[in-house]
Amino acid sequence: MDLSDRSCVLGLYSYGRPAPHPEVYREFHTLVVSTLQGCGVSPTYAGVQGAGFSGKYVRAGNQRYREVVEGGFQGISGLTLLVNPRESRSPTYDSFIMVSLAYIEANDELLLCWLVNERFIELEDPRFEEAIDSFAGLADWDFGYAFSDQSDRQPELHVLGLDSGHLSRSEHDELNAWYSTSPANRVLRIRGVYRRNMLNERQLSAEVGGGVLRDFITHDASCSLRQLRAGLYEWAISDDGAVRRISEELAGSSALIGCPSS
Repeated sequence: MDLSDRSCVLGLYSYGRPAPHPEVYREFHTLVVSTLQGCGVSPTYAGVQGAGFSGKYVRAGNQRYREVVEGGFQGISGLTLLVNPRESRSPTYDSFIMVSLAYIEANDELLLCWLVNERFIELEDPRFEEAIDSFAGLADWDFGYAFSDQSDRQPELHVLGLDSGHLSRSEHDELNAWYSTSPANRVLRIRGVYRRNMLNERQLSAEVGGGVLRDFITHDASCSLRQLRAGLYEWAISDDGAVRRISEELAGSSALIGCPSS
């Protein structure tokens, strides 16, 4: 299979809320399977986290996996679905689509991560927007973002807050700033500027110059703002050049995590 050398990734975050009901994992699973079918593929491996589950990846047709699905996803705290080459024996190394939903009790954090090779869906593809809308409806998300990058840089690790080993010095410093920031601060300010930014009302009200971030967005011709659901909005930026320009313009403002004025 010929894959693109680029992948796009979506991350959605929620803090300070109870663990999701099993119905959320059921809806997530249904949505992911449907989205994959639209790409002409299906899950090859699945990983389940929770009491009594090893978390190890098993073939999607494995009996244990079928029991989780047929049992209504009771008792789980995380679910990951991978798409790999048909003869794959190394699910974590050769997957070209990965979708996960996990609850981290230590932070009361719910995290969704979706990675897809651009052979199947590109960032500008209407199907990517449709998936954002669908995933946004799964939970009361505080914020999120989506972008495209070289596949070998493992952009999913950025969403997971991990160092891929391919970061520049500035990217490494930004990761450290994010890692050391409390959830209470993460819901007030943005991690960075991306092609797609899912923001809450408090983030849109962050001070930028003599106004707030919402005003900054609506007065920039390269930006658009649309409501995804109550209290969550998507700030889309037209191209990577505009992302770099806006990042420079916002540097040092209180809207960004890890800026000098923090």
